[in-house]
Order: sequence, then structure tokens, then C-alpha cells
Amino acid sequence: MLRRMRPTLWMAVLWLACQGAHATWARLSDRDLIDRSELIVEATLIGKTRIRLQGLTRRLAVLKVQRVYQGGAAEVVLLALPDRPPGVVVSTDIDYPVGEAGIWFLRLDPASQEGIYLADHPQRLWPKRREKDLQGLLGDPVR
Repeated sequence: MLRRMRPTLWMAVLWLACQGAHATWARLSDRDLIDRSELIVEATLIGKTRIRLQGLTRRLAVLKVQRVYQGGAAEVVLLALPDRPPGVVVSTDIDYPVGEAGIWFLRLDPASQEGIYLADHPQRLWPKRREKDLQGLLGDPVR
């Protein structure tokens, strides 16, 4: 009898073990998100590439900027993307597709001296419809 129940028992154990297996991100308040962002822009991700910088190969995305809310930005901004082996995706990976648009809360990549930014938290991209929320928090008109 125990032999027949073994697959069911293993399925129950696996199901219970997986209940807590999900990505967790510390939630940032909107104020903390703004304070921890050197650059806040409305932009669209228009392309991705791999380049070699300082002897390292990096994945970069190009953001086309439509508006600047905080910081100084040119028409385009480089965004560092996490490097990962092809086909391997884990729940903590953040990968933005080409065409992704919204309000980006960017911080400078501390590993870079070339003005490359990071959007390394799920809250660092807001939908455009939250623009009024942002303006209220900034207390500043759009530049």
C-alpha cells in the first residue's frame, strides 16, 4: 500500500515545498523610489545589444526619452540589463522587451563610469497613466 502511495506522497511534499518559492522584492515607497533614482524619464525601450566595455561583455538596452521628470538626460539613455545564460530564467530576473514604454526610475550603475543606468527593481517602471501621481510627488511641472 505504501508503495502505491509513494508518487502521491512525493507530489504532496513537492507542492508544499513550492508554496514559498517565489521571487520577493522589498517594496519601496514612492518617495523612496524617487529619492533612490538619479534619473526619472518617460521613455520607450527601442533596442537591445551586447557590447564590450572595460574588458567585459554587457547587455544594454537603449531607451528613447520623451520627457525628463528628474535629472538630466539626452534623447537616449543606456540601460544595463542583467546577463544570464540563454534559456535560463528565474523568478527574480527582470527583462524588459523592446517596445516597453512608461516612466522609468533609473539609478546609475555603480559598476560603470560611462553613464549607464539600472532599472533593477520591478517598481522602477511605472505605466504612463501614473504620470499625475509622479507630478504630485515631485511637486514640479514636466520639463
